[in-house]
Amino acid sequence: MNCLKILLFLSIFFVVGCGAKTFESVPVTPPAAPPAAAKMKILLEDVAKTGEVGSGTEELKQLIEEIKKTDTAKGDALLAELDKLQAASGNPAAAKAKATEMLGKL
Repeated sequence: MNCLKILLFLSIFFVVGCGAKTFESVPVTPPAAPPAAAKMKILLEDVAKTGEVGSGTEELKQLIEEIKKTDTAKGDALLAELDKLQAASGNPAAAKAKATEMLGKL
């Protein structure tokens, strides 16, 4: 009988708990996306390190288009350099050099 009373007490305790708790909702704002130049710098540093030009050139092109919206001259210059970088895709040394050159123009 005592075991039954203890089990009943424990089950009520677990069901009821220590009382109602209220939680305040806190608004969370997502972090701002890094600027196009910062993203482009990361991609170009990778090419400058590895010498591999792959599908990242499409993303580079999109980032250059974003840069062109605010700085047309810089965007046009980078777009011309991107064509040269794509042409150097079979030559790792040339790709590294072109990526380093493009980093200087950012």
